[in-house]
Amino acid sequence: MSFATFGDLKNRILADTGRAGDSVFIAEIPGFVRLAEQRIFHGAPNERIRIRDMELTENVTVTAGDGSLPTRFLEPIAAIWSQGTSSTEPLFSAPREIHLRRVADGSSGPARLYTIEGNQVKVWPAQSGTLVMTYSRAYAPLIAEADTNWVLQNAPSVYLHAIMIEVFRFLRDPEKFVASNTDYLKAVAGLRSSDSRSRFTATSVRRASAFA
Repeated sequence: MSFATFGDLKNRILADTGRAGDSVFIAEIPGFVRLAEQRIFHGAPNERIRIRDMELTENVTVTAGDGSLPTRFLEPIAAIWSQGTSSTEPLFSAPREIHLRRVADGSSGPARLYTIEGNQVKVWPAQSGTLVMTYSRAYAPLIAEADTNWVLQNAPSVYLHAIMIEVFRFLRDPEKFVASNTDYLKAVAGLRSSDSRSRFTATSVRRASAFA
């Protein structure tokens, strides 16, 4: 199974369902894709994917403690405060309630904590500078026939089965709906396993011991 573009994926959906001549069904496909991408990038812990190819590092400009999150931001991985040419240790991620309590004490100095609130990242103490943020980013939605992304090209079953879940919900076919959901979870598990193996060697890490 291989799909170079969204057009290839769309043709596979039409072939598998025998709906190539069904204009009503074809008009629903963009909606199926949006729901599938919601599941892929924002679903339950066992449904969503986070892979190396989705990880980016960007500089976020922070003014008086507030900065705008990058486009298609999903979740933070790490953040380092940079002011001029100097950097500190990575910042600690803090829940909103802890951040608000810290803000109330009026401390100064380099930023040490950050929290995510809406589309903003907030640092404490509230400084102006640059936050070097590593984060997971969702792919741009598949809209045009020529659109593609890493998952579609390297793990096409993830997209296919996520869409077929929505297809069979629309067609009111509970048996195939359940089967597609099972196939989707297997595809996600396989991608996660592959990504994990690509990050780490097969060599085990043994804790150092004075008795070794």
